[in-house]
Amino acid sequence: MIPSNILGVFTPPEESRPIPDEENCLACQVMGSLTCLAGGIYFMSEIPFQGSNSSTKKNPLWWKNSVKTTGLGLFMFGIYRGGEGWLWNKHLKYKGSLF
Repeated sequence: MIPSNILGVFTPPEESRPIPDEENCLACQVMGSLTCLAGGIYFMSEIPFQGSNSSTKKNPLWWKNSVKTTGLGLFMFGIYRGGEGWLWNKHLKYKGSLF
């Protein structure tokens, strides 16, 4: 019988380790930053509310403001993530990559 690791989800292993600086990846940082920036711009625009969902009954004002605020948060996190390592947290070291 093949051992299962599903119990590891509910009972995590005792030992955990901090992620060392050598495991920071520049490509991962760029992709994460771009994803947050694009998602934030999408949610701050009117695009999610266009089409058949444009009635105020389906999208009340409080919901639109909540979605736009979430988009602003994503956008700000994308800016933070993109500047990490060269504007702030300058001590970060990236592992070698193709770039």
